Amino acid sequence: LAILTRAEFVFYPIVLFFYLLGICKWSVKNFLKRFFVFYLLIILTLIPWVTRNYIVYKKIIPLTTYHGGLAFWTGNCSLASGGWAYPLNYKETMKRVENLGEYEQNKEFFKKGMEELKRKPGRMPFLFIRKILVHWAPFEEGFKLFNAYYAGILLLGGAGILFFRKRGIKEGVLLSIFFATSVAAIIIYGDPRYRYPYEYCLIIFSSF
Repeated sequence: LAILTRAEFVFYPIVLFFYLLGICKWSVKNFLKRFFVFYLLIILTLIPWVTRNYIVYKKIIPLTTYHGGLAFWTGNCSLASGGWAYPLNYKETMKRVENLGEYEQNKEFFKKGMEELKRKPGRMPFLFIRKILVHWAPFEEGFKLFNAYYAGILLLGGAGILFFRKRGIKEGVLLSIFFATSVAAIIIYGDPRYRYPYEYCLIIFSSF
């Protein structure tokens, strides 16, 4: 359920939508003919969770009511360097919002994250680059542990993507996964565990 509703994973169906729309030459009619059932299944999967949130909060909330804002805040605070870190005012903020509902807490965390980014906008490009490196680099536990197996897969998969793929729609669907998870890392924070569900795609390109 987490992979369907947490904010970290919402970018893939959005990125895939624009890719498939481009395949359909930006024709909504053609898109609906070819991919309506696919997105209908996504909507049907989310309906129970959206219904639950509406019953509890009287609002249409398609994703988690808590973790998205917290992840955004901890990934963009002044102490974050690509991964997540506890903000300087973490304990004070958590104490201040402890009596609020999850939805209200989530909004407060997003607000805190935006304040962190606005405070020093000049660090944003470097922070975003570090997020991608933390997300994709063959290291674990904050660059303390080298993952030799994944390093080989990353090298061969990158070569397969650059030089050997046939540029078909199936490969484009797989590449959109990489793009979507990279966007999630830039917005939230980089973490190897967020790429784990997609490493099998690199193995496919490695075989090329």
